[in-house]
Amino acid sequence: MLQCKELHQEKKISHEYGSVSLVANDPLYDINAIYEDFGEEMLIQYGKPDSEKLQQFIQKGIITKKEIDQFKTVVDIRLDFIMMNLDTEKQMMSMLQNRTIQASQNRMRA
Repeated sequence: MLQCKELHQEKKISHEYGSVSLVANDPLYDINAIYEDFGEEMLIQYGKPDSEKLQQFIQKGIITKKEIDQFKTVVDIRLDFIMMNLDTEKQMMSMLQNRTIQASQNRMRA
């Protein structure tokens, strides 16, 4: 299938029963090899951390917010205002409070 010239030229072959597309895979990186070859400074300087994963690590108590904050640089502060009814606001505040309590409990266990 990968040797099909038409698929490489057209990137998609259609048929009455469906189609086949040639899609490039995202590159895979061997982080350990990069770390060993170039060191942690290169990863810190050029790496882009996943904010959601970092937040999960903080909530689980794996890493502290203070450890992450030392590498953060404030670029812009966005301020949004949202109008909502009181019930929705109470529900959102309750969810935020529950998330904060859960993160605190996770830190106590670690």
